[in-house]
Amino acid sequence: PWTLSIALSEIWQAANMSLANAWMLTQGAVEAIQAHGTSEQKATYLPKLISGEWSGTMNLTEPNAGSDVGALRTSAVRSNGAWKITGTKIFITHGDQDMTENVVHLVLARTPDGPEGTRGISLFVVPKFLVESDGKLGKRNDLRAVSLEHKLGHMASPTAVMSYGDNEGAIGYLLGDENQGMSCMFTMMNNARLNVAVQGLAVAERSYQRALQWAKERIQGSDISGQSKDKVPIIRHPDVRRMLMEMKSQIEAIRALCYSVAEALDLAGQHPDDLIREQCRGYLELMIPIAKAWSTDQGFEIASTGVQVHGGMGYIEET
Repeated sequence: PWTLSIALSEIWQAANMSLANAWMLTQGAVEAIQAHGTSEQKATYLPKLISGEWSGTMNLTEPNAGSDVGALRTSAVRSNGAWKITGTKIFITHGDQDMTENVVHLVLARTPDGPEGTRGISLFVVPKFLVESDGKLGKRNDLRAVSLEHKLGHMASPTAVMSYGDNEGAIGYLLGDENQGMSCMFTMMNNARLNVAVQGLAVAERSYQRALQWAKERIQGSDISGQSKDKVPIIRHPDVRRMLMEMKSQIEAIRALCYSVAEALDLAGQHPDDLIREQCRGYLELMIPIAKAWSTDQGFEIASTGVQVHGGMGYIEET
């Protein structure tokens, strides 16, 4: 259930967000294939994705198609019961790595007869290694990571430029119906947006824990009450306590929002009452974008406050 997995995700993201990104996107791929895949696709990909032997990615963005997804140019052409995918995708988180045996890419592409804009986009499963009928890995697919982005942060998370079909064309398999790619991808994106909200929570929680520990250990100044002339930890100073309490209270608010959305996800999919499921879906349509935006904004602000608690040492790598 989401209510449980979100709690676990917070721990993973706070410990190592770069690594946790791989599992976050894999979880999204699992959700998309569960919701829209054929029985054969589910049998082929889900067991290894769920076990962590394989990982998943989400391929939307192109050099000329960022927020305007409908402008994408990656193409898909029918070929021998599958599709040949050709194009370039950018900003692909964990686009390639050697931690897992296979990487299952979910790629948005345009079919020849598809209408203009987002209505003509379809979603394809494009594995790094093709899977044989017995479940074993076959030959390498015609796709590659052209380069890795050099980011300002989050450096342990490989963000790749992916090229599909440089030679004979990357083999892909239609996920869901043709021209319904955006609808299928939103299954993955909505789940990813909630997990990004949890990333904001995780950053804030880790920053608070570090700031609290520093405030207890850092000896500086005398007790403002005047009851002792001894030097005291900075947590005894009112303004430091104010910053810590502000951090803690906002973190609790973020956590409550994320867990509320997670509960609604469970109820929208599993509650026996049709009306309650519909109400929860309406709640999710409103609150998932809010959770992502507000939680990440607050995570940034709380981390900034954590730097202030550290004083000058907050700008030094060792802290």
